[in-house]
Amino acid sequence: MVGYDVDTLLTMSWQQLTAPDDVPGDTEAIAELVAGRRESYRTRKRYLRADGRVIWCDESVGSLRRGEREAKHLVSQIIDITEEVEAQDELARQGQRNRALAERLRAELDSAARYVASILPGDLPGPVHVTSRYLPSLEIGGDSYNYSWIRDDQLGDHLIVYLIDVSGHGVEPALVSMSVHNLLRSGSLSRTTLLSPDRVLAELNRLFDMERHGGNYSTIWYGVYQTSTRTLSYASAGHPPAIALTGTTATLLPAQSMPLGMFGDAEFSTTVHPIPPGCQLLLYSDGAFEFTRADGRIHTLGEFLALCSTTADDPDWSLDDLLGTLLQRTATGAFEDDCALIRLHFD
Repeated sequence: MVGYDVDTLLTMSWQQLTAPDDVPGDTEAIAELVAGRRESYRTRKRYLRADGRVIWCDESVGSLRRGEREAKHLVSQIIDITEEVEAQDELARQGQRNRALAERLRAELDSAARYVASILPGDLPGPVHVTSRYLPSLEIGGDSYNYSWIRDDQLGDHLIVYLIDVSGHGVEPALVSMSVHNLLRSGSLSRTTLLSPDRVLAELNRLFDMERHGGNYSTIWYGVYQTSTRTLSYASAGHPPAIALTGTTATLLPAQSMPLGMFGDAEFSTTVHPIPPGCQLLLYSDGAFEFTRADGRIHTLGEFLALCSTTADDPDWSLDDLLGTLLQRTATGAFEDDCALIRLHFD
């Protein structure tokens, strides 16, 4: 174990075989053993091999005594545990590397989350007052949305609003969501296309085939409000229906097709809905209503619709009021999926 022949080993003391830093502790323990203050001891120590290598050993030392006090012999059992100690050291180093990597990933996720937050719109005042809230289930989520005006002297003013929800959680869905979002707000699509919800969805369906985007499909609600006619043209691809709030009446606006990216030949249609003065429109991702309640039941769209109607009974209601009630209904105080809400209030 230590690499010396028997004759040489018999001429050496244990101190010569012990790593210098471990000698004081061993000396003190042996002194207590010889003095009778302890019967035995066990320690981990380093031994010096003849070839210069250091080995780790698990050593147990006991005594054979003459009478009650005098130690006649000391008996040591020494087991080579070098491989075990080196494996533990490697695990510790790997753990340190993993913690450093986790901290780096956390920092990058935080940076990505700040980027996502920076490109999502804030409140929009005007003839249509728009507010929004977003609570991702992880640091970064797969929902994105936008609302902005298109000014046109001939066609009049149009407000475009959309909400995208990509399947799954985490970084990959977020990348797909941001790709769709950036395409819509980049000016890559013509104005004529942007004002035609069915054409927008058809183009997105062509560009974001799920087989080329990690198996992720997307749902989207896309609408265009024309101020001159007070009409809302909208189309949906697998997304929950928008809710029109008129007074205390909450109405689902039906429009359904397959999610984006599933089928290349999917067809989309535009529905036109009149917007009376004072009407409100609520857009949301399915994380806003699909969650486990405190009693173990699954919250339903019907319960969400009823809550929206009750909440809208207060003329001063806000999305924060709605979110607060929804979070109180959850089993954990948090949403299980990304939750995005957009509220449009039409003059």
